[in-house]
Amino acid sequence: HEAVQERRNIEVDLRAALKRNELELFYQPLVSIETSEIIGYEALLRWNSPKRGPVSPAEFIPEAESLGLMTTIGGWVLEQGCQTLAEWEKTPELRHLTLSINVSTSQLMHEDFVDFVHETLVKTRALPERLILELTESVLVTDIELVIAKLIALRALGITLSLDDF
Repeated sequence: HEAVQERRNIEVDLRAALKRNELELFYQPLVSIETSEIIGYEALLRWNSPKRGPVSPAEFIPEAESLGLMTTIGGWVLEQGCQTLAEWEKTPELRHLTLSINVSTSQLMHEDFVDFVHETLVKTRALPERLILELTESVLVTDIELVIAKLIALRALGITLSLDDF
C-alpha cells in the first residue's frame, strides 16, 4: 500500500513540477579531445522539488517513464534546449556550439515525435545542425523498422543522432 501511495505522490508531484517550472536544465560542457575547447553542451534535466528537495534523475526519470510522462517532460526539454540554441546563435562566440539532448524510447516512438521536433525547430529558430539527439541503446530493441524510419526522418531535418551509453 505504501509503495502504491508513494508512486501516486510522485506522479502528482511530477505533474505539478511541470506546471510550477520546478524542472531545470543544466548544461554540461563537451570538450574536444584534440583542442581542449568546449565544442558543445549536453542538457541535463534536474528536478528541485520544494517538497522533496533535489530529486535524482535516477529516481524521477524511470518513474516519469513508467507513468507515461516522458513525452511531456521530454517535449519540454527539447523546447528549452532549442530556445537555448537559438539564443547562442545570437552571440558570435557561441554560434559554433552544439547541444545534445537525451531522448527516451517512448518519446522517440510517439507517433508525432518527428513532427514535434520539426515544429520546435521552426518555432524556436534553432539550427538543426547544432542539435544532437542522444538515444539509448534500448531503442534498438523496439520496432526496428519504425525506429529506422524515424531516424531517417530526423536526419533529413539536419539533426545529428548519437547512441548514448553504448
